[in-house]
Amino acid sequence: MPYAEIFGSGKAFESQLITIAGIAIGIVFWYLLLERVKLFDKLKRYVIPLVFWIVIGTMDITITTRCAYIDASCEGNLLSRFFFERFTSYGGTIASFLWISLWMTIVTLLLRVAQENNLKGKIADIIIWTIFSGLALGHLIGFLTWVKI
Repeated sequence: MPYAEIFGSGKAFESQLITIAGIAIGIVFWYLLLERVKLFDKLKRYVIPLVFWIVIGTMDITITTRCAYIDASCEGNLLSRFFFERFTSYGGTIASFLWISLWMTIVTLLLRVAQENNLKGKIADIIIWTIFSGLALGHLIGFLTWVKI
């Protein structure tokens, strides 16, 4: 079902705000964790694809939540659909936090391996740029399936 606006009203809007708050919590959690393990500075070199992933991913899950909090079958991603089925209004929040955590865990491990092996990070750089860019592109495609053009 294509929408002309990202935000719904009533309960849909509440669910969307809960999802956005969950994403913000996920971002703060990973920022604090990366600061603690002294890897946040290394993440700064990927700021462009990372910001695109955050912005476009947030737009995608926000508009997805508009429909899926009530009818989980709207969501094409089976794992996300599971969370919407089980947790309704909080499904987008839980799915988003886990999605962010999955990819940030992978990126953190790549950064740590590059650091411990004194690699200049060329291979890690390419992989991390590809991860963040791929996530942004995937979410852009997902978002475009929801909007009325």
